[in-house]
Amino acid sequence: MVIPITNKTTRHSGHAMKPALRGRLNGGSSPSNDERESGLSARFVHCTISEVLRVATLTGYFDASGKASSASAIELVVSGFVSTPKKWNQFEQQWQALLDQFELPYFHMKEFAPSTGVFKDWKGKEKRRRTFLQQLIDITVENTEQSIAAGVLLKDWRKANRFYELHEKDFPPYSLCGHTCVEEVYLWCEEKNYPRNQVLFMFEDGDEDKGALMRRTRKDFGIEVRFGLKKPDGSIPDELPMLPLQAADFAAWHTRRILDQLARDGSVPRSSVRYDFEELFSRIPYEPYHRHFSMTAATPVEARLGEFSILRRGLGIPSLVRFCVESCVPQRCS
Repeated sequence: MVIPITNKTTRHSGHAMKPALRGRLNGGSSPSNDERESGLSARFVHCTISEVLRVATLTGYFDASGKASSASAIELVVSGFVSTPKKWNQFEQQWQALLDQFELPYFHMKEFAPSTGVFKDWKGKEKRRRTFLQQLIDITVENTEQSIAAGVLLKDWRKANRFYELHEKDFPPYSLCGHTCVEEVYLWCEEKNYPRNQVLFMFEDGDEDKGALMRRTRKDFGIEVRFGLKKPDGSIPDELPMLPLQAADFAAWHTRRILDQLARDGSVPRSSVRYDFEELFSRIPYEPYHRHFSMTAATPVEARLGEFSILRRGLGIPSLVRFCVESCVPQRCS
């Protein structure tokens, strides 16, 4: 079975942007002071992370995979999970116990996949690797409510940026995808009747264009997104890593790998899909909150094909053009 060329190009079918969100994206005007004060991240800007987490109804943890500045990068993806404080607390206990069981200081898919770094002694030990991954996936599935993801084909972003002021308006690839993840969380909250003003957003610290994401989410949603460590950093010994970011890393790495293959080869044969990708996304909710941006639209036949929503592309104008139009990103003067 083959998953055909499927770059997502439209909003989710039957899932239009809600007016409350669309107004923020279209007008360019900042939220009012009252609106800012209604957002959890704004109200608790001077509190510690632990204090904020105690009053948050939901928290989303997100990590990026891919670098826009890398000449070899094909896609950039931001992905993660949303869940309740109670479930995240249980997640952290179980995840840390798993790391302790296997005598690991952290999990990082970039090291796990090729058996480098803290996994250098795991090469060829397939039974150990599968046992570890299965437990990692079980913990993630048990303790998260929803998978969220956004990806962009980098060469297409550069093409769109030649016609629209994406970079000037703080929508470089990382900010575009991170901003989209925030929007998707809010749409999911509306669907599930969660209060959107009690959602906390956590991103891994250190990614390119962090400042652009902060400015855009402050302007469009009236919130202060927060950043933290994914793994221990010897230069900041007093700051502990946020373990849910390691699960976000797992999801982002897999999603980027699939999209890279799709862009490179034009299809994703079932035989090439890693078993841990299949295991995770066959058990965790992700529809329809995965989005992909490109400059390619689908034919009527292609629009109906594809198994994963982030791998399906829709009819109409390309998704990057649609985003620029809906978000009022100015066209460049010819």
